[in-house]
Amino acid sequence: MKKIYFLIALVTATILASCTKEQEDFFSDTSARRADATLTADMAVLTSAENGWLMQYFPESQQSFGGYNLIARFKTDGTVEVTDEFNADTVYTSLYSVKQSAGAVLVFDSYNVALHAYSDPAGPNTSVGSNGLGAGMDGEFEFSILKATATEVELKGKKTGNRVVLTPMADNDWTGYLDKISEVATAMKSKKYNLQLADTTLVAVTSDRTLAVNYIEDGEKKEMTIPFVVTTQGMTLYEPVEIRGQKLSGFSYIEGEDVFPATDTDAIKLAIVYPTLAELATESWWCMAFSGMGELGQKNWATLKRVEEMLGETLQYAIFGLYDGNFGITFSSSGYWGSLLFNYTLESDDELTLQFYAGNARDNGAWYVNNAYYGNYFVAPFGNKATGPRTFKLTADDPNDPSWILMTDEADPTNTIMLYGEIIPNPLDN
Repeated sequence: MKKIYFLIALVTATILASCTKEQEDFFSDTSARRADATLTADMAVLTSAENGWLMQYFPESQQSFGGYNLIARFKTDGTVEVTDEFNADTVYTSLYSVKQSAGAVLVFDSYNVALHAYSDPAGPNTSVGSNGLGAGMDGEFEFSILKATATEVELKGKKTGNRVVLTPMADNDWTGYLDKISEVATAMKSKKYNLQLADTTLVAVTSDRTLAVNYIEDGEKKEMTIPFVVTTQGMTLYEPVEIRGQKLSGFSYIEGEDVFPATDTDAIKLAIVYPTLAELATESWWCMAFSGMGELGQKNWATLKRVEEMLGETLQYAIFGLYDGNFGITFSSSGYWGSLLFNYTLESDDELTLQFYAGNARDNGAWYVNNAYYGNYFVAPFGNKATGPRTFKLTADDPNDPSWILMTDEADPTNTIMLYGEIIPNPLDN
């Protein structure tokens, strides 16, 4: 019996020794060495592009701002040169590294104006997105390296999970390349489009670099926000989408034309629509400031500022128009968001009648109407219960693509309201 136990133990030991030997052969290198080899290989790829890499970058986890082009050149000494669409004439140098953190990670270690502006809450590129005004573009500066070859590097944002694709630049003329993108962006830009399908036409409106499309399919309301990046050839979507059975991944730019065919199919086209000033004022968002108000507005907003001081709050933003599905004034008072809703009528292409109606405010709007006189001093220049409706004549610097719209009260020409197409923080102080 002892012999049988001895033979079983001997056979078991032999098998275990054999398995151990096979494992040692299979994993002949340590995991640390393999990780180091991956980092070295990825670094070699990043530094191999002598003319730099074109980086199509989508900040924010829902890509609510759309995409932007950066160009980066990684050097073997740990520095990186970066420029982007907003800084096409300037190259900024900072530090970078490739580290091990559950895989290879590319980290922009020190502040770089061209890149970190997308993650800076007070960055110059801040606009209106799903995360609200004043929160920046919610970008990032740490990226997992998913793939690294001489022809393409694929990254994934550590925070947002967004895909970022890098392709090598053909030449060293970064400014010329970004200028071409700017030319295409300007030519294709519109606040409103017709999305022409084979059997119907849908309306698409823009916010930053996204297209918002609403339509009915099989009796069900569909809402789609489509982020895109502008290229030298047109628009490329963050990822392909399907609209009424048609696949769409982008649109081709045709010089001198207002209609752009889809890159996937002849059955879809994007056509620029030139809205009237009244439509632009009511279908987009605009910011306001104390300095842009006429006599009546400044008188009421001066009182509003005293109310804010008594509350111990600061009016951070005042947005007129359509924002987050609400039409009227959307505001933030020390982080408390609310909307004061208006009735409106488009009297003509450049005439608009407005009136605030109490009892139909949104979010914190009702509290500020009932407790902070917002239904009086904030909205009196636009028309409220006390003043009745007001009809405004609209003018602009560019009727097709205005950077501002001036509303002039037809019954009181001293009551003027300037609507700005750029963000204006702390409007009572500007």
